[in-house]
Amino acid sequence: MAAFVHPQASTLDRRLLPVEQMQGGGDAFTAHPHVDPATNRLLTFTYRIKPGAINPLDTETEFRFWEIDPQWNVVACKTWQMPDYGFMHDFAFTENYYILFQGPVETDQLPYLLGQTCAASTVRWKPGTPTSIYVIPRPGSQAEREGEGVRRAQLSPPLFVFHHCNAYE
Repeated sequence: MAAFVHPQASTLDRRLLPVEQMQGGGDAFTAHPHVDPATNRLLTFTYRIKPGAINPLDTETEFRFWEIDPQWNVVACKTWQMPDYGFMHDFAFTENYYILFQGPVETDQLPYLLGQTCAASTVRWKPGTPTSIYVIPRPGSQAEREGEGVRRAQLSPPLFVFHHCNAYE
């Protein structure tokens, strides 16, 4: 695998990150896009974890939701900032909303980047932290037209959701 070397990359970066990761732009892609049977659109999201706007030592996560028609045209796109670290693998949707579950977890990526372990083994439970459910209006939906913002609910006791099978309003 060829190595891409960014001019500001450290020696460690040059040894550990393959060209595909260095050129990927930093956005992760959901593992499970879905097709909305009502519109025949492919629904998916990308996300990027970055330093917090208020405190750079904190993190926030920028999500971008995409709706793609059968001809592979992007017909809707919505960006949303989650004011926390987001570890998302899947999502659910309804006619009006995207739904994300944020379990009480964090990751320690260094062992993964050093090739010492697999990515899944870097996930750690954060005791005492509730699960957050984010309900985000879809672009062009009735919820968006009525000016609804993102809603957040917290669940306690906490739980971790990795895959979703359905959602209802």
